[in-house]
Amino acid sequence: MWLVSFRSNWFEEASGYCGRCLSQAPVGRRSINHTPHLLLTLVTCGVWAVFWVQAVRSLKPWKCLKCGAAVYKLMSTRLESDKKRR
Repeated sequence: MWLVSFRSNWFEEASGYCGRCLSQAPVGRRSINHTPHLLLTLVTCGVWAVFWVQAVRSLKPWKCLKCGAAVYKLMSTRLESDKKRR
């Protein structure tokens, strides 16, 4: 029997409003690598989807990268800023 852990160290960054810093600050959180979850869901005929949904629902909240406080309002994500440049 083998155990597989798909906890990834992917990291999302964005810009948000920090209530402790009282300004717009860079924010971040750990993300999920969806590729292995998709492959396991296909291989196990959908059984792995239960664990995939659980992993997505247990995402950590966004935190200020300056002070570590929880951020409640995102100002923009990296993808949105890339779209504006084009």
